Amino acid sequence: DDEGVSGLNASEAALPSTSEEAAAAASKVSREEAYIEELYKVPEFANLGPLFKSTKQVELTESETEYLVSCVKHIFAEHVVLQFNVTNTLNDQQLTSVQVAVEDPECDEWETQFTRPIDKLQYNAPGQCYVLLKRPEDLFSANFMVELSF
Repeated sequence: DDEGVSGLNASEAALPSTSEEAAAAASKVSREEAYIEELYKVPEFANLGPLFKSTKQVELTESETEYLVSCVKHIFAEHVVLQFNVTNTLNDQQLTSVQVAVEDPECDEWETQFTRPIDKLQYNAPGQCYVLLKRPEDLFSANFMVELSF
């Protein structure tokens, strides 16, 4: 599966005009606050500077597979943190050393600076693994190939 780190749209910062939009904006703020709290608990992410944006979660696998994987992109000034949410759906197996390798087949300038695997993933228990990428100067989008291993 591949997931692109897309460009950022300045119009997303527009003020909400309806109560539904205001509620959605408040939900987005609380979601981003939760992400910030979790991200900054990881020492390698503590000095990345302010979080510019976290994207919505994108499903990377089909619901019928042995494990479910989704991705949230966290955008910083010079870095991108890819958060992979993984759920083990095999009731008779425990997954160990779960990690994701990331590659941009069109550009080799993205530098993986840190990966944080999931040590153990029990049945039906969600876990997060992370990949910290240094963004190449003047490059704002990419399409990554990702590979889950355990």
